Amino acid sequence: RTAVIFGTIQSLLSKTAKYALFDPTTQMAYIPLDDESKTKGKAAIDVLGSRIGKSGGSLIQQGLVFMFGNIISAAPAVAMIFYSVLFGWLTSANTLSGLFNEKSAEKEREANLAADDSDDNTEVSTDGSANSNDNEMEKKMQ
Repeated sequence: RTAVIFGTIQSLLSKTAKYALFDPTTQMAYIPLDDESKTKGKAAIDVLGSRIGKSGGSLIQQGLVFMFGNIISAAPAVAMIFYSVLFGWLTSANTLSGLFNEKSAEKEREANLAADDSDDNTEVSTDGSANSNDNEMEKKMQ
């Protein structure tokens, strides 16, 4: 009975952490991308990454059970694989963070340039109204 309670709690905490932390974080990585890259990236990661990850994990676990006889005997190998994957994941997350910051800064620079260009094309007259440099209104009046 106690094992069922702990298993239920572990399952609830696992699902809660996944939906509250993991899923939003993965979606944040797509923010600085253009629409086409977002769509293609999400499709590739959701379809390929998910399936390959689950299949690969199962294959490794089955291989370890086959080699060691049971999963308890394979615990040291599981620990080595776990920490290797954890190190790779942290390295990848750090690299992704740098790329995300670069892309965000690039988008911000583009937005600032666009804002500066629109400010340069509009002058404010002494009465406070905005006048365009290309004098379209004057052309329409003539």
